[in-house]
Amino acid sequence: MQNDEIDTSTAEGFLEGLKTIQMTTGQFAALISTPDDTVRSWVRGRRPVHPTAARMLDWLIEGYRPADFHITGERFKAMRERLELTEDELAEILDVETETVIKWEGSFGGPPRFVAKAMWWLTSRNPPIDLPTASFQASFD
Repeated sequence: MQNDEIDTSTAEGFLEGLKTIQMTTGQFAALISTPDDTVRSWVRGRRPVHPTAARMLDWLIEGYRPADFHITGERFKAMRERLELTEDELAEILDVETETVIKWEGSFGGPPRFVAKAMWWLTSRNPPIDLPTASFQASFD
């Protein structure tokens, strides 16, 4: 699929693209390893949008996610389900309220980066804790 609807090469289009994928300038800046001030200057029209950054945003709008991409809410939920955990169980493991897990699962932005990292740890071959679901551990045997 190609993004033909939003012209991410313009300040207005770039901002619209970020809104489409529910990403802040800071999140996009971190994703592409660029200062937040630079991305903010693009959306404010102070500097032209860098063509490569515009193309990267197009790819995100089209659904592409790099391997190290921050976990979206949908992916976060899929990881929880792979672990065979309820929202309550995951909340207890992460030491947060159940409503917080539900909020993260329901947003494109997903959880904060450090929580995303915790999920990668939990879904690894050797998680840092014994999970309450033996069938998940058995899937590696």
